[in-house]
Amino acid sequence: MRRVVVTSSFAAIINEALVTDHSTTFSEASWNPVTLADVARNPATAYRASKTLAEQAAWAFVRDPANAVRFDLVTVNPPMVFGPVVHYLASLDAVNTSNARVADCLSGKWRAEVPPTGAAVLWVDVRDVAAAHVKAGLELKEAGGKRLFVTAGWFSNAEMGRVLRENFPEDGERLPTEETKGGEMPAEEERFQFDNTATRELLGIEWRSFEESIVDTARSLKKVGA
Repeated sequence: MRRVVVTSSFAAIINEALVTDHSTTFSEASWNPVTLADVARNPATAYRASKTLAEQAAWAFVRDPANAVRFDLVTVNPPMVFGPVVHYLASLDAVNTSNARVADCLSGKWRAEVPPTGAAVLWVDVRDVAAAHVKAGLELKEAGGKRLFVTAGWFSNAEMGRVLRENFPEDGERLPTEETKGGEMPAEEERFQFDNTATRELLGIEWRSFEESIVDTARSLKKVGA
């Protein structure tokens, strides 16, 4: 049996109407209820719809007997992805959306106030996402037909600022200080819960720490001008 691994997104799992509902738990079994009719609502909804509808189409294609597919499918669904950028990144203008937060902080944009973290309060390191693809695609037969919710847990912009301040004192004049406000994690009772136990037990990956990921990201960005 051949296998196709599709990079999907937590955007295909989350329900934006329930991100502040503490009684809601998102897992591998959760699906974003967004539809094509919702894409005009705002850019964030349109993005989530694109990820959701694309993944649904992939599963529908594989499961339709009329297509007589000769492969099985795995999807990898990461939230915010941080980590070292690829070596051919020419400039900070080309940095991906997640790592742009690190670049903005290093450049002094967060000095006066740390921006809100937003609804995306889960993260994972890009190297762990890569490992998940390799394991699911080449090493674990039992991964076939699974959605993999890869996340190392919670993060906040405030925590990112702290990590950068403590590890790059030479940039202290541009980084947020201990007194800089903003970017805090929403209170526990004001955010959803998540459960990716099935993914963790299947993959057996020891997720990198947030500090390691952000420090390594910053070092790579500094090489292209951050």
